[in-house]
Amino acid sequence: MSINITKLVELAHSNAVAKGFHTVDPRASDHRRAVLTVGLEVMEACDLIEQIRKQPMTHVRRRGIAEDLPGGAQLHLLVALTLIATEVSEAMEAAMESDLDHCMEELADVLIRVGDVAGWIKANHELLDAPAPPSLEAAVLVKIEVNKDRPYLHGKHV
Repeated sequence: MSINITKLVELAHSNAVAKGFHTVDPRASDHRRAVLTVGLEVMEACDLIEQIRKQPMTHVRRRGIAEDLPGGAQLHLLVALTLIATEVSEAMEAAMESDLDHCMEELADVLIRVGDVAGWIKANHELLDAPAPPSLEAAVLVKIEVNKDRPYLHGKHV
C-alpha cells in the first residue's frame, strides 16, 4: 500500500486523538506537566549530544561511534538526526509565537530532513554494519498499526 502525506497526517492525527494525546485542557495542570515531561526527554537527548560533542574523537572512536568508518558514518547519522531536532525546536518557537504558517513550514522541514535521513540510511546501511532497513513508508505503515493497539496515552500517566 502506498501512502501520501495528507493520508499520513489523517491517520497519525486520528490515532493520536483516539489514544488521548489531544484531550488535555491546555489550561489544566496536566497539560503543563505533559509539556514538562516532553521537555525533560528533549533535555536528555540534548545532554547525550553534548556529551558526544565534548568527547575527544579518540574516545568517541573507542566507544564505536566512528569506528573506522568512512567519514564516521554513525557520527554522521547522529548529526543528521540532531538536525531534525533543530527543525522541531524551530516549529516549537513558531508555535509559541502563534505563527502557525511558520510552524507548518518548520514541520515541512522536519519531514524533508526525515526523508533525507531515511534515504541516507537506505543508501549507507552497510557503513553501519547493518542489514538493509525497510523503507520509511513501510516503517510508518507498520508503526501506525502498532500504535492502534497501544493503550490510551500509551499507558503513561502524565
